[in-house]
Amino acid sequence: MLSKLRYTLIVCTILLVVSAVACNKNNSSTAANLKLINACPNSGAIDARVNDQLFAGTISYGAASFYQSVGTTIDFKINATGSGTAFNSTYTLVNGKSYSVYVYDSLAKIKASLIEDDKTVPPAGKAYVRLLHLLTDGAVVDVLKSGGPTKLFSNRSFQDHQTNSSVVAYTAIDPGPFSCTAVIAGTSTSVAQLASFDATAGKTYTLVLRGFSKATSFTTESPKLVPVEDQ
Repeated sequence: MLSKLRYTLIVCTILLVVSAVACNKNNSSTAANLKLINACPNSGAIDARVNDQLFAGTISYGAASFYQSVGTTIDFKINATGSGTAFNSTYTLVNGKSYSVYVYDSLAKIKASLIEDDKTVPPAGKAYVRLLHLLTDGAVVDVLKSGGPTKLFSNRSFQDHQTNSSVVAYTAIDPGPFSCTAVIAGTSTSVAQLASFDATAGKTYTLVLRGFSKATSFTTESPKLVPVEDQ
């Protein structure tokens, strides 16, 4: 009798373990990773809500949240902290993938773009970099890397990622510190400069050209070229 009871307990334990593993697999298979980057120059701090639950709060201009796990179909809302909803969209994500939502343009015309962050490891001894042109009313630009100058990106226009998804593909570069400058395409006229960018081998970055093109120089809202680490 005791042996039969022990056998029954063992079977039940095994079934519980299998069930728990299956549940964990189901949960992980219906989740994606998401983070928020505030590139809206006059927004102040912003909040983001996923399915009406606070996802990221008081994210200041130029700041980013951490990646968080979310479902694969989400209702996504943005508001200036303390104000009503300024942006609302439904996103469909892919299981196991990572994404960034970039919030940009002026608060009155606020926009948000969902962009996949490719987690593929760069080639050995290389870093990955891509460019987002989010400078409101900004000119078409080239981005030049010091030491050549080497042209990293050519003929990029404001929010061109919306109509040409290929521009958000990563480019492999040699790691190490360097400077880069966004210039009006085909000229040497500077729009914004990143004075020091120390790219690390094995890491992935997005260079973000942001701000208002007509803002007074050296102000918070003036054009800037800044790196965001994706991996």
